[in-house]
Amino acid sequence: MGFEAQFLQFTTQTVTIEPLSTHTSYGAPTFSTSAAKTYSAYVEPGTRVVRTQRGVEEVATAVVFVMSSCAVMGSQDRIRLHDGRLPKVLRVDINNDDRGQHHLEVSIA
Repeated sequence: MGFEAQFLQFTTQTVTIEPLSTHTSYGAPTFSTSAAKTYSAYVEPGTRVVRTQRGVEEVATAVVFVMSSCAVMGSQDRIRLHDGRLPKVLRVDINNDDRGQHHLEVSIA
């Protein structure tokens, strides 16, 4: 069994990424459920200080490793965890290997 197969054994959960669609007339965000995509993931709980995309330091309660070479997510998009929770997205990082995007790391609170 190669490294990649062992790495994928950790992805025992699924998450759904729902992209930001628009804002209501009151400024509340709305998300596209028709464009939502589900991916294999691993949620690693643990607190850590992260710098958000806006440069503000916040405390993340977990990091979600989204195992997909084609997953697209911005910091304004919404992530739905396997148990239905909708955490606040603090930061989205793309991790690359020698072939391009390997996975996403999403810091949540």
